[in-house]
Amino acid sequence: MMAGMHSRLLIIAALLMTTSGCAGGAAGSASTASGGEAAGGGCDVVGTWVGLVPAGVLAGRPLTMVFSEDGTAQGTCDRVTLNSRWQRDGNRVEVIDVSATPAFAQCDPALVGRYTLEFGDDCQSVHSVSGEDACAHRRLALVDFRAERR
Repeated sequence: MMAGMHSRLLIIAALLMTTSGCAGGAAGSASTASGGEAAGGGCDVVGTWVGLVPAGVLAGRPLTMVFSEDGTAQGTCDRVTLNSRWQRDGNRVEVIDVSATPAFAQCDPALVGRYTLEFGDDCQSVHSVSGEDACAHRRLALVDFRAERR
């Protein structure tokens, strides 16, 4: 049981770095200019982000989140991989789990996670400052998640 919770937390953290959203248009709609700036202004979440899981069983472990322009994201932490869909509205990002390895790490696809992001002045860092998410293990991994662009 404890191993299952551990894996779920890892996946959630990965999603959060989905933790990713910023001023601008809908998810995946802003193209990335040099330095991570979106064409329409603000910071773009598309790209690779690396940080440490802030809380829960996986606290302190590295989490890598990759956000693609097509609205898909993949998060990896230890032996857990989480695939999700994401969309952005201003500084909020919404994530929905699509699949996970191991499968029990996936949140119910009916549970949408909504997280508020703050980017550093140079668009090279992001902080998930708050979140509304009925999936507890994802919320633990993503609220207060801090990551750097790679």
